[in-house]
Amino acid sequence: MTERDRHGCTRCQCGSPCYFGSGKLDGRGEVCGTCTWASGMVLDKLGPLGVGHGETSCILLPAVCKYNASKNANNDSQQRVLGFLTSDPIVSEVLETRQVDVANADLGDVLDAIIRELGLPRSLADVGVGRDKLDQLAVNSLKDRCCVTNPVPLKEKEQVFEILEMVVGPQA
Repeated sequence: MTERDRHGCTRCQCGSPCYFGSGKLDGRGEVCGTCTWASGMVLDKLGPLGVGHGETSCILLPAVCKYNASKNANNDSQQRVLGFLTSDPIVSEVLETRQVDVANADLGDVLDAIIRELGLPRSLADVGVGRDKLDQLAVNSLKDRCCVTNPVPLKEKEQVFEILEMVVGPQA
């Protein structure tokens, strides 16, 4: 493991409590508050399809951030996390390498670039889950309590589909 890998792992570990809405963003006591629970609801539904939690987070978290932002939910929290990430020199290097226009990027864009740089899956197709599973995923996801704790409560199958469509990827 290189020094850069160690640094990246440490940053991810520090940020993971923010994902669950229970931790701090930094040592100044700023609470993250993004609470993108919609990715959590689908996490458990992809497990039986052979997809691990870590891969599912890589696939869904950027899309859930984009979905929530498109509904004007938790934008202030997402902006704080975006600022935190883009202030990191390693993240800035990744964004430059990936040609991300930071001035116009949202949190989903930045997370996408970081996850791609790590070589992790970014679509359901990447992990062998086809479009034929979307209906089952959407219906089963609505049974999860995480739907109502998402900043935009997910109550309809169409809402879940909107997120899944962002991550289905090219099908064979």
